[in-house]
Amino acid sequence: MLNKPNALQCLRVVLFFLFAGRAWQYLRWDVPLRSVLWSQHLMESVIDRFLGMSWVDYTRDPVVERSIELIQDVFGWIYVILAICTLVYRRKIYWLGSVFIAGSAGLLFHTILLWYGKGMQWPILIEYTTQIFLPILFVTLVHQWNPRAWKLLAKLAIAGTFIGHGIYAAGIFPQPGSFVQMSISSFGMGDELASSFVKLMGYLDFIAVIMIFIPRTERWGLWYCVVWGLLTAFARLHANFYPEIFWGWLDQWWFETAIRLCHGLLPLTLLMLKKD
Repeated sequence: MLNKPNALQCLRVVLFFLFAGRAWQYLRWDVPLRSVLWSQHLMESVIDRFLGMSWVDYTRDPVVERSIELIQDVFGWIYVILAICTLVYRRKIYWLGSVFIAGSAGLLFHTILLWYGKGMQWPILIEYTTQIFLPILFVTLVHQWNPRAWKLLAKLAIAGTFIGHGIYAAGIFPQPGSFVQMSISSFGMGDELASSFVKLMGYLDFIAVIMIFIPRTERWGLWYCVVWGLLTAFARLHANFYPEIFWGWLDQWWFETAIRLCHGLLPLTLLMLKKD
């Protein structure tokens, strides 16, 4: 049975941070919403048909900008509500479970916006699977869903994240400069060494994904995901730390770590459930 209280509390905390981090991002910073709503190729015909406005008028209208900000704020407060629901949800409040399905839908919508904003690169869609499925995994763990099916879904979510990350890190798609820069800032490496290190970790991501589906190596593969998932999450804070602007640094980067904690803590939850 999926009845380990420590595992459930771990998942509850990590889901809270995911929703809280997204709430902070939507309420304080920018999100990929504008990449869609300001896309002339995508939106011009829609604006003309439903609003009767030319594209030039649409881009210059201050009401449009305020509307985009309002939409973003609404999503932000929805994530605040979801974070609170995560803390209070119990089996007896079963009717509240549907909000977590809506939460997964919202995270999927965010991923699609990000995918479109970054040139529709398909690895992004699988890199965010852990975040997308985490609310569903939480509510089904609370209700002690079929253990084998739950663990398989959790592993598939983890696999998607590490395959997506590995594709970028290994250079199969263009290697993100942010990956290299975090390695330089965190470990003091030169450019070439940092790029090679990131590429190596990308290939290790692929190996770890295979390992988590093999009973004999499952535990080792999950521990790799725990360690590397948490390191890459906290690297956002460490690599961008400037003590002279402490509050500005915290404001801008804490949520980048918070939304990625699940990359390491979902594998840890699986290890908790596996332990006798």
